[in-house]
Amino acid sequence: MEFGSTVWNTGYHRDQRLLESVQRRWTKQINGLSELSYADRLKNLGLYSVKERLIRADLIKCWKIFHRQSPIAPPELFSLPSLTHTRGHRFKVAKPHTSAECRRRFFSIKCIDLWNSLSDDAVSADSVASFKKSLLSQLGHILFDYTE
Repeated sequence: MEFGSTVWNTGYHRDQRLLESVQRRWTKQINGLSELSYADRLKNLGLYSVKERLIRADLIKCWKIFHRQSPIAPPELFSLPSLTHTRGHRFKVAKPHTSAECRRRFFSIKCIDLWNSLSDDAVSADSVASFKKSLLSQLGHILFDYTE
């Protein structure tokens, strides 16, 4: 599901709810987990919700772009600020004004706020594995609705 999600994931709630319902149903089929809440099933299985997985995939793609582990150069997708002294981390991205709703759903726009909110330690990680570990603590403040 994560493959190419930066391209196909437009963030429409209806699409995410549909994908989430598939994962909900699948986790209920596992013996011993059917009586648990969705959040507890995910925790027991070591999985993320669909929304968390898609956000995580976007941020990992950003990290790869800024650390030259992607064929895309940062200026090709993002508006980099002209000031070198910004609050936060050195990979901050300027968010362009967009009036069209479809443009706001592009990868290069939708991930900016979350990317800019990460700590310098997270975005300066020296490997993808260490970046993924830091995402666990960084994104812990994002709570999703797991009601069934």
